[in-house]
Amino acid sequence: KAALNANTYLQQASQTEFGKTKAKQLKENAEYTIYAKSHPVSFNPKNLGANINSAYDDYFPVETPDGSQLFFTRRLGNNEDLFQSKMNAGSRTIAQPLDLNINTPEFNEGSPSISANANLLFFTTCNRPNVFGSCDIFYTYFDGKKWTPASGINKPVNTPYWDAQPSFSAHGRAMYFSSDRPGGKGGRDIWVSYLNDQLQWSDPQNLGPTINTPSDEQTPFIHPDGVSLYFASNGHVGMGMNDLFLSKKNGNTWTIPVNLGYPINTEKDEMGLFVTTDGKKAYYASSRDGGSG
Repeated sequence: KAALNANTYLQQASQTEFGKTKAKQLKENAEYTIYAKSHPVSFNPKNLGANINSAYDDYFPVETPDGSQLFFTRRLGNNEDLFQSKMNAGSRTIAQPLDLNINTPEFNEGSPSISANANLLFFTTCNRPNVFGSCDIFYTYFDGKKWTPASGINKPVNTPYWDAQPSFSAHGRAMYFSSDRPGGKGGRDIWVSYLNDQLQWSDPQNLGPTINTPSDEQTPFIHPDGVSLYFASNGHVGMGMNDLFLSKKNGNTWTIPVNLGYPINTEKDEMGLFVTTDGKKAYYASSRDGGSG
């Protein structure tokens, strides 16, 4: 019905540019949904259970390379904090918030990214007095006993705009993130900045129109293979709201993003995909029915 009604609108003599764009997107999404539901991909999801999931929003999961720790974001009311669960005798411990060197009572912390040696944790924080914009990317270092007080990675990555959702590459030289700064394709785009030998970040580069659309591209995750980029988008053809996509780096270009398919993606929000180093397991968040809340 959505596809038929969108098509009816597109055949009208009088259309607005906005209405035309939205109707085309609605028609494409509806037609893709019909196809995707009749061609489901292999999928056997497992809810992580009550030690991780709660009645609140739990999302943006990342696991250390050895699988011993899981970090994620939990939203309690309007406040986001970073939580951690450890592996103990084959099961995960009850998730606990990270200490006050990272989390704050009054500001938001979320979307973690862990380095390959599990000693460097990047995350997003919002509305602190020492941020450049609404949200900035911060980092903290584990000194063997505790996480050090967090600080921003500063310009040119952080700006007066929304800069968030970092993904630090396994080789420690690239930072992928989402931002609504000027110079993008519209909405929130995915950008990359490179770390040089002097530990300085390069001016971020927009990943271009193959990846980014006039709508939002968010939650980038660059796999340890260095070429597989997973991200969420509501601009590419999908099932509605945010879907998960995969694009591969080929030299200096990116392949056309591929929708991960149904029932990985649904009409609900799917975001924050994290794939383990061996490529055999993935964690992500969904607002689909059947969860804890």
